[in-house]
Amino acid sequence: FRRLRLLATETDPESIYPSHDELLALPLEDFSKDIAQTENGFTYGAFLGERLVAIAGLKGQSMAKVQHRAVLWGVYTEVPHRGQGIARELMQQVLAGARAIEHITLVSLLVHSHNSAAKALYSKFGFKTIAVQPRSMLVGGRYVDEDHMLLAVSGGVRAA
Repeated sequence: FRRLRLLATETDPESIYPSHDELLALPLEDFSKDIAQTENGFTYGAFLGERLVAIAGLKGQSMAKVQHRAVLWGVYTEVPHRGQGIARELMQQVLAGARAIEHITLVSLLVHSHNSAAKALYSKFGFKTIAVQPRSMLVGGRYVDEDHMLLAVSGGVRAA
């Protein structure tokens, strides 16, 4: 898991908030917390043989007023394994897991505005862009906009 997160900072620095150096500085326990399953979330991985090649997580809220919301985070597939349906399968599993948590009715995510492949994948699952945040990140001396996307997973809650 840590290896893939670090790799993401190198291959897709606009797709992950922590920098490579910031992730390197984190103790291993922090990564263990990220992959621990809780009543409000989980992290899934896709393996080819024994090699972890893709990850995606869901983090729900514990406060009563917002416990119906969850965030899809950390979606990443190793470059050589993209375009093979791995991310699509992983997304199916993550969204099935979200739907299995009774109180979660909305899943949101952030994706950099120029990541057309990721946005297309999320759109295929019904995510809709509800806002674009200009200058959301500063990467390599240039600003990156981010799309905020939302999906109603149950309960008849409307996305926009």
